[in-house]
Amino acid sequence: MTPKHLLSGLLFVLIAVAAEATTVTATKDCLLGPPCTMTRANFSITVAQIIEWQAMYTGTSTQGHSFYLHRPGGWLNEIELTKTGVLAGKHYLASGTYQISIEYFAMGPGTYSVTYNASSSGEPHIRTIDGVHYDFQGAGEFVLLRNSPDVEIQTRQTPIAASYLPGPDPYDGLAVCVGMNTAVAARLGTHRVTYEPNLSGVPDPTGLQLRVDGVLTTLGRTGLDLGNGGRITRTAAPGGIEIGFPDKTVLFVTPGWWDSQSAWYLNYDVVPSREGGGLAGAIGAQSWLPALPDGTTVGTMPRDPHDRYVALYQTFAEAWRITPTTSLFDYAPGTSTDTFTMRNWPPEHPPCTLPGKVPVNPASELVAIEACKGVLGESARNDCVYDVIVTGDPGFAATYTRSQSLQPSSVAPMPKKIAAFADFGVGMPRGTFGNSFDRGWSFNAGLEYLITSRVSAETILGHHRFPDVISGHADIRQLSANAKVYLIPPPYKFLPFVHGGGGAYKFSSGSSEFGTNLGAGVLYELNARFAVQGRYDFHNIDTGGTTTRFSTLQVGVWFLF
Repeated sequence: MTPKHLLSGLLFVLIAVAAEATTVTATKDCLLGPPCTMTRANFSITVAQIIEWQAMYTGTSTQGHSFYLHRPGGWLNEIELTKTGVLAGKHYLASGTYQISIEYFAMGPGTYSVTYNASSSGEPHIRTIDGVHYDFQGAGEFVLLRNSPDVEIQTRQTPIAASYLPGPDPYDGLAVCVGMNTAVAARLGTHRVTYEPNLSGVPDPTGLQLRVDGVLTTLGRTGLDLGNGGRITRTAAPGGIEIGFPDKTVLFVTPGWWDSQSAWYLNYDVVPSREGGGLAGAIGAQSWLPALPDGTTVGTMPRDPHDRYVALYQTFAEAWRITPTTSLFDYAPGTSTDTFTMRNWPPEHPPCTLPGKVPVNPASELVAIEACKGVLGESARNDCVYDVIVTGDPGFAATYTRSQSLQPSSVAPMPKKIAAFADFGVGMPRGTFGNSFDRGWSFNAGLEYLITSRVSAETILGHHRFPDVISGHADIRQLSANAKVYLIPPPYKFLPFVHGGGGAYKFSSGSSEFGTNLGAGVLYELNARFAVQGRYDFHNIDTGGTTTRFSTLQVGVWFLF
C-alpha cells in the first residue's frame, strides 16, 4: 500500500465522520435469576473499528461489576471490556456480529450500552488519531507514532518509480509521486523489534525477517512474551504479526509480495491506547499537520501549493525523520538509516523516476475496481483502487482484505490456548507387577491448556493393557490431571518438557485406586497448530499396602485449536 493510506491515513483511530453513530443497550435486574428480567442486545459492524461502551451498575459491589461481549456461538466471556467496575471505555473490534453478554453471571444488575458505526465508520486505514486523512509520500525512515519513551513505532518508506501520477490529494491539493512502506521497527519498553526484508538486500519472496534486540527470531505457536505486557504473535494473514505494547497499544503488520518488483510492502494498522506524536499524531486546531517533536506546529495551511509542499516534505518530514542515533532498525554492515534516505522525494513536479528503475505501468480503473470489490467500506475501497492503479498490481487488494479481518488476540477468550493430543505406544510392567504381566500397549488422549508459553495444565484419559504371563490380560484405565512445564520457551520448534500429576486408575477387576505419574518428553512443531511428540512416563498406583508400577513410552500428535 502507498503511504497515503499507510502512514498518515492507514492508521487507526476509528472516528465516525460521515456515518451516524448507533447505540444498543442491554439491561438486567438480577444476578442469575430467576426471577429475572433481561433486555438483550446485539449489533453488527462491517468494518473494524473502536466502539465506545458505557455501564451503569445497579447491584452491589459483589454482584458482578463487569462488561463482556461475545460473538454468536462464542463463550459469554469472550471479549472483556472491564471486570473491575470501570464505567466507560473504548475497545477495538473486527468486523462481524456481536452480542452483549447480559446472561453471563459476572455481569450483574445494570444497564450496558455500546455505541458503534454500522458502515464507513472510520476504516482503520485512512485516519490519524483525530480522524484526519492526509497524504505523506516522503522517502526514508520516520517516527510513525511515539506514545512515551518506552513505546515507539518507526516506518521505512521506499519510493516507487511510476508512469502514472495520481491526482491532487483532497486534503492538501498536492499531486506528488508515491512510495510504499517496506519495513517497521518498534520499541517495547527495554526491547527493540524489527520486521524487515532480508538484510542482505537480495529479494526473498519466502518472507520477512523478525528480529528482537537484533537477534533473528521465529515465532512459535503461542507467540513471544517480552514481559511487562509486551508481546509478539502471529495473525491469520500470511506472514502477518501483531505487536502488543506495554501500554496496550497494538500494531498489526500485514505484508504483501510485489512480484513484478521483487519487493515486500507492508500494511500497518494501529490500535492506540493514548495520543502520541509522529506522522500519525493528532492535528491541533491551529495546524493542518500533526505537531512537531517539540510540540510546536507548522501553522495553518498555506495558500500557495509550493509553500504547502515545503511545509510537508521539508519542515515536517525532516522533523520526524530518524537519525543513526534514534533509529530502531537493524542494518546490514556498512548501511544505516542514511542508506534509505531520499530528501528530494517526492519531487515537487513529475516525472516519478528513479535511477536504474523502470517505471511501473498503471492498471486500468476497471481492473482496480474489480480487484477491490471485496474491500469493506467506501473509503478503504477507494484507497485500494488508487493503489492498484498506481502500482499496476491487483495483489495490493488482497492485502487490504487480509488486514481488515484482523483483531487483537487479547479479545479472544483463549487465543490458541487449548490443544488436544493423542499418543500410542508400549506399556512396560515394573517391580512385582512385572512378575505376572508382560509388555503391552498404551494409549493416551487428552486436552492441554496453555497457561503461559511455558506452563500448561493437562487432563489425560489413558488405557493400558498388559498380557498375563499365563493367559488373559489386565486393563488399567487412567484419568489424571497433570502440570506440564516446557524447558525451552518459544520461538524454538523443538520443545522438551516435563510433566506430572495424579488421579484415578481403574483396574479390569473393577477397583479404582489413586495413582501418580511423572514423565518427560519432547514436542516438535510442524507448523503453528500441528506438532508431533514423544513421551516417557512412570506410573505408581497405591493398591492397598502394595504398589502397581509400570512405565509407558509413546509417540503421538498434538493439535492447537
